[in-house]
Amino acid sequence: MKFSEYLSVVTESFKTLSSPEEKEIIGQDVYDMIVKAYEPIGGSTFKSVQELIDGSGMWKIDRIDGKISTVVIYKNTKVGRKIVAIATDKSKRSIKKLIEIVTADLMIRDGYSEISGPLEKFMFKMIPNLSEYVVKDKDEIEKILGKGKTVEMSDDGIHYTRYIGGLGHAHEKIMIKYI
Repeated sequence: MKFSEYLSVVTESFKTLSSPEEKEIIGQDVYDMIVKAYEPIGGSTFKSVQELIDGSGMWKIDRIDGKISTVVIYKNTKVGRKIVAIATDKSKRSIKKLIEIVTADLMIRDGYSEISGPLEKFMFKMIPNLSEYVVKDKDEIEKILGKGKTVEMSDDGIHYTRYIGGLGHAHEKIMIKYI
C-alpha cells in the first residue's frame, strides 16, 4: 500500500502508529525528518529506518495535505513511555500539534523524556508549567534511566550530563517526568 492510499483511510489529521507494518509505510519520511531535526545537535541515535522501526514503540504523527508535519517517537520502558525523538516541519500548525501531544502526555502522566538544547528552550517557552515536571533528584533520574546509567548533576540543579551510547559522547539534558 502506498503512503497516499494509507492516509486516505485516516479520517483525522493526528494518527497513532504502533505496528511495524504501519511504520514501514512512512518510515523513510519519518526517519528523514528526525535526521534533519537532530543534525544540529550531533545526530539521532537511530542510524537507519529499520533501526527506528525496530527500536521504537508508538509513533504519533500529524499531517498536513498528506505530508507528515509532526512526529513524536516513543519507546516503552519499565517506568512508562519515553519520548525518544521529536520532529516537525516548523510550520505553525506542526508546532501547535507538538505542544498538544506533549501537553496531553503531561496530563495522562504516562512516561518521561529527556530534552536539551533548542527543544528544551522551546518547550519551556511554550508550556508554561513545564518546570513542575522537571526531575531534580540524581537518584530518581538514574532509577528512571535504569540499566546502571549514571548522570553528573550540573550546578543549576536541574541539568545533568550523561553518556549517550548511540552518539558516542556525553550530552547535557533535563528530565521531564509525566508519571
